[in-house]
Amino acid sequence: MTHAHRRLAEAATAGAEHEVMSLGQRVSAQWFFNDVRAAVSAVRGSWPLACEVFADLGSMDAVTAHVDALRRPHPERTMALGDGRVARTFGHPPADPLPAAALMALTVAILDDPSGHHTLLPLLSALPSTSTAHIRLRQHAPHCSPMMTAVLRGSVRLPHKAVG
Repeated sequence: MTHAHRRLAEAATAGAEHEVMSLGQRVSAQWFFNDVRAAVSAVRGSWPLACEVFADLGSMDAVTAHVDALRRPHPERTMALGDGRVARTFGHPPADPLPAAALMALTVAILDDPSGHHTLLPLLSALPSTSTAHIRLRQHAPHCSPMMTAVLRGSVRLPHKAVG
């Protein structure tokens, strides 16, 4: 987890002209953080399949605890939307920071691996097109690094922009 903390801090303090590594490519810090968001959505949305894929990385019990906690409704972390749906807010810290840190450590490990995109493919392909994770990934994709965007485009069925 110390490595994940260092990597996230490094990217957070990188200036606009500095680049960091994500999926084996040098990218802007902005793209890196969008890749983090996409990878978190992929892992959370495909859990428990992701647990099987990443079992050798360790801390899966902690990540499972965090994913389970996020899936349970917490009154202080939800708000009603105008159309009757409920959205989780991110203005409250996680109930237990250790499991949240384990999820971030897993995410950074995926992005640090130059072949991490190959690991994400089965997770992304398993997401139902109506899932919240699938919808979020479609929203994140245009703002991710070129490699993450290509992975998402290949497995999340992103709309292609018309040229001309």
